[in-house]
Amino acid sequence: MMMALASSGAQTEAPVELPNWVSENTTGVLVSPGKNICLVGDAMLSVGETLPNYPDVKVAEIDKDKVVYEIRNKTFEVQLTSH
Repeated sequence: MMMALASSGAQTEAPVELPNWVSENTTGVLVSPGKNICLVGDAMLSVGETLPNYPDVKVAEIDKDKVVYEIRNKTFEVQLTSH
């Protein structure tokens, strides 16, 4: 009985959100034929790769002005602005 209660409590955790660090440190993209790359902190990632310090966060899409991340089947878009 206690195990059932513990597992049901685990499913009602906080809603899935993109960590602030990820959006604040998504600083650029390199768009080229055949492969797009985004720069997140010190990491250069392609579509399908996960962030080294956030293994639940996967790069779902890279475009010239945005990066889309996926966490547990929920997507989050980070717009890149030119300064």
